[in-house]
Amino acid sequence: MASLVLGSRLEKRVREAVSNVIDPETGLSLGDMRLIDKVKEVEPGVVHIEFHLTSPACPLALTIAWQVKKRAEAVEGVKQVRITLKDHMFSDQINKYLNQS
Repeated sequence: MASLVLGSRLEKRVREAVSNVIDPETGLSLGDMRLIDKVKEVEPGVVHIEFHLTSPACPLALTIAWQVKKRAEAVEGVKQVRITLKDHMFSDQINKYLNQS
């Protein structure tokens, strides 16, 4: 039971951190625009983040996804971050690039 509680706390801290990433085109945070779809601790210290952007052709998708990953990695207790950018024309390439080990 303790690991579930800790997982929930880690997920909450990661969600807070990545929700503060700013979309440079709008000047709004990903959290304010409700673009963070899921934050899940899939293994102890391993977090999977799913999110989407305001446009499937957003030219800053890689930059924003990189910032999401770096913000999540900076959260205490996070050992690894897996990113899934959804519904973007280059989602497959961006996800592959950011999730290389």
